[in-house]
Amino acid sequence: RVGNAITMADPSSSAMVRVENPETVGERGRGYTKGIWTLHETLVLLDAKKLDDERRMRGGDKERGKTAELRWKWVENYCFKNACIRSQNQCNDKWDNLLRDYKKVREYENRIGPGQPSYWDLEKHERKERGLPSNLLSQVYERLHEVVDKRYAPRILQTNTSGGNISNMPLQQQQPQLLLPPPQQQQQQQPQPQTQPIHQEYPAHQQQKQASGGYSAEMSESSDNDGSEVPPSSFKRRRVSTGHGLAPAMAESTVQLTQTLMACEQKKDKRHMDILGVEEKKLRIEEMKTEISRQ
Repeated sequence: RVGNAITMADPSSSAMVRVENPETVGERGRGYTKGIWTLHETLVLLDAKKLDDERRMRGGDKERGKTAELRWKWVENYCFKNACIRSQNQCNDKWDNLLRDYKKVREYENRIGPGQPSYWDLEKHERKERGLPSNLLSQVYERLHEVVDKRYAPRILQTNTSGGNISNMPLQQQQPQLLLPPPQQQQQQQPQPQTQPIHQEYPAHQQQKQASGGYSAEMSESSDNDGSEVPPSSFKRRRVSTGHGLAPAMAESTVQLTQTLMACEQKKDKRHMDILGVEEKKLRIEEMKTEISRQ
């Protein structure tokens, strides 16, 4: 530490960089890092975003009412303290890019069926052909899942056992890692026990949900490793939403939305024509009044 400055290691090299202490820098400028984001910087940014969300949730209306500029300034200060010398604008742009890539990969993984290659098994040119990001890392995908969406558990298998330090390597130089097969494939590979189907009566509101096609309920059966069967329990009922029913549901919703919009447009046109008819009648009445007054 020299005065109000600190000395820290540059993540991309072994050189020491002298930067200002984030607690003492006010409106003075900072010397920000430019160029490709390293894996270390990306993970620090995701940690900062996660902590900022948690901080705003705990802080109540006071924290949630802060502007986006103040929130990203907090993210910049957190990154600055953790050897990620990036400005709030850089952090904001990087977050938008990561979020866009994450949503594309997540949508692709939920859409693929049995026998289709996973994103993590594709080569770079194959990813580009499918309109997917070419260099999203498994570590970044998992961390984004923790921050953005916990409804779908990430199915990434960490296979890097060499013990090397890859946290400071550029993102383009690191290879994607493997992905476990989807749960649907794992269930197909396991032998199905030959048991009688179990019929369960559901309340009326659950039957309505089943009729709408949103979810399908089934009883889950558990068995020990030695193959002994355990009687089914009503508490082990779970809802299964497969990827095969997602595409038809989305298509049906799109059709319904389109039909609704078209109906609204037709009603608008009809209402417009009615208004024009009323205006024409008013003009005729005015003309008749004018002629009568002249006579």
